[in-house]
Amino acid sequence: MKKVLFFTYDFPYPTTSGGKNRAYHMLKYGGQNVELHLFSFIRSDFKKEYVDEIKKIGISNITLFERKSADKKNLIKILIESPFQSIFKSLYYSKEVEKQLHAYLLENKISIFHAESFYTSFYISNTIKQMGIKQIYGSENVEHILYKEYVKNSSPFYLKSGYRYQVKKIEHEERLVSNISDTTIAVSEEDKSVFETITQAPVEIVDNGIDTKNIQVVKRLGKRSLLFVGNFSYFPNIEAVENFYKNTFVYLNDAKLIVVGKKAREKLSFVKNKNIEVYNFVPDLVDVYRKADIFVFPIQFGGGTNFKLLEAMAYGLPVVGFDDKIKNVRGLKAGDYVAVRTYVQMKEAIEELFTNRAHQDSLAKRARSVVESNYSWEKIGKNLSNIWQNL
Repeated sequence: MKKVLFFTYDFPYPTTSGGKNRAYHMLKYGGQNVELHLFSFIRSDFKKEYVDEIKKIGISNITLFERKSADKKNLIKILIESPFQSIFKSLYYSKEVEKQLHAYLLENKISIFHAESFYTSFYISNTIKQMGIKQIYGSENVEHILYKEYVKNSSPFYLKSGYRYQVKKIEHEERLVSNISDTTIAVSEEDKSVFETITQAPVEIVDNGIDTKNIQVVKRLGKRSLLFVGNFSYFPNIEAVENFYKNTFVYLNDAKLIVVGKKAREKLSFVKNKNIEVYNFVPDLVDVYRKADIFVFPIQFGGGTNFKLLEAMAYGLPVVGFDDKIKNVRGLKAGDYVAVRTYVQMKEAIEELFTNRAHQDSLAKRARSVVESNYSWEKIGKNLSNIWQNL
């Protein structure tokens, strides 16, 4: 039986972000025919009981590391002390962790080192290759593209030159680790095509997924309510919802907007609007999905396949969003969602859907079918398991 050491940038429980959700379900559904070992960085909100939850899915070999603080003072110090590497490498890479990793790989006779995310990919190395251990770069975005779009569309003018320098370092590091790796994993066809331009190594796809057994279609209450769910530690979500608010929502008559996500109340500017409900956390997402008529997806940059988009489709909400960020959902066809290209079109589409319940129901049914056919974690876990077995 192969032994896989899976290294993730944040402990994969509770599944409060897309990356944690992905890592948890990859481990749960992909690890049936291998012996899994887990290395993970942890944050200040980590609780020891989270380890028990990971042990329940069959992982008993767990090693934890505290990530360096990302407060402003420490970031400035890092930039001064490590000017020739990306801020992310400075936060996550340390020689001490690398030394412990190499010793663990040899002592436990690990077959595959799977670095899940760009942030742990800095431990992929020629030294591990020389040990005879296969290496996987498990990307969750094409990071240099993501941050290049941020610099172009969102960064303050006076910071653009510094950010562009960071983007160049990120791209250099991403090229390096993907070329050392035996396989790079992408989360979409779009991301795969980008990686194939920067690496000679094979690129495989392991999609994001949905727990279709536990997520069932809700009965929508129909009160002219819109919903967006996402992690607001992730800057594309902030940008998307702020732009949707000022360019679309304020022009909708008698509409309600529900926004749910980590740090939503701290990061969004419109939390005091009486027609908007903003929550950092809700005990049961079913309640907010039931209150909504439409899931709005105003994302304009960022890679991969968005978990919350798939989740909304699984709960049976019709989706209105920008076409270029929805069309990479596998199996989704024109007519399964409402595609728009401008904020004006988004307003018009939402108004039309508010008055057409039959169209809402048709979109919801078709979207749920796409998720069931293409994005169940059981199917995705089997795909990952095959990659591990064939490496």
